[in-house]
Amino acid sequence: MKKRIPELCTSLAGVLCLLAGIGVFAVGGRPMLFGALALGVIGCVLLVLALSFRFGGKAGRRLRRGLLGVVAAGVLAFGALEGVVVYGAQSTLSDTEPDAVVILGAAVWDGEPSPVLNRRISAGAAWLTERPDVPVVVTGGVDTGETVSEAEVMAAVLEEDYGIDPDRIYLEEQATNTLENLTCTMALLEEEGLSADHLLVVSSAPHLARVRLLAGRCGVTADCLAAGVPGGTEYRAYLYLREAAALVKSFFVDFP
Repeated sequence: MKKRIPELCTSLAGVLCLLAGIGVFAVGGRPMLFGALALGVIGCVLLVLALSFRFGGKAGRRLRRGLLGVVAAGVLAFGALEGVVVYGAQSTLSDTEPDAVVILGAAVWDGEPSPVLNRRISAGAAWLTERPDVPVVVTGGVDTGETVSEAEVMAAVLEEDYGIDPDRIYLEEQATNTLENLTCTMALLEEEGLSADHLLVVSSAPHLARVRLLAGRCGVTADCLAAGVPGGTEYRAYLYLREAAALVKSFFVDFP
C-alpha cells in the first residue's frame, strides 16, 4: 500500500486540477479560459506522472523521462511565443494618416468600462483629439456577464469625458472576439461608405501581436497604438501569459 501512495496522491491532485479547471470555466466563462486550460494541462501532466508510478521499473522511468521532455519542450515553445507577444507589444505608427481609428472592446463592469477598457479609450481619445477629421469605430458586443455593449460604453465615454464629436463615432456592437472586431468593423465602414484599407487599431499592449496577425489575414494595413496595462505586476504577467496562449489559438483557428 505504501508503494501506491505517490500514485494515489498524484492521481488525486491531477483529478482535482481537472475539476478545478472545469469549475473555473463554468463560473468565469470565456474570460477565464486561459486559467481553466492551465489547470487542465497541469492535471493531465499529474495523471501521466501517476501512470508512471503505476508502471514502475524501467517502463515507469521511461514514461517520466518522456514526460519531462514534453514539459521542457512545451516550456521552451511557450517562452518563444511569449517573446513574440512582448516584442509585438509596441506601437507602430506610420506617417500616413489612417482611414479610421478602431478601438477594440474589453470587459464592461456594471455598465462602466473596466480598467483595461479605460486605458484603451484614453489612448484612442488622446490620438483622436489631435486629429479631429479622422472617424473612429468602437467595436465590442455584449459579452459574458455584460448587460450593455462594450461599443455603447466606449462611445459614451469618448463623447462625455473626452469631448469627441459623436458624428465621428461609429458603433460596431456585434463582435465578441478580436477577429470579429476587425471583420465587423471593415463591414461597417464599407456600409458607411468609408475606406477600411488603412486602420489604426488601439488595444492593450500585450494584444497587439495577435491584432497584427489577424489584420494581415483580413487584408488590411493596420498601424497599432498600444494602450497601457493597469494593475500590478501579477495582473500584467497574467495578461502577457494569456496572450501567448491566445496567439496559438488564433494562429490555428481564426480565419476570416
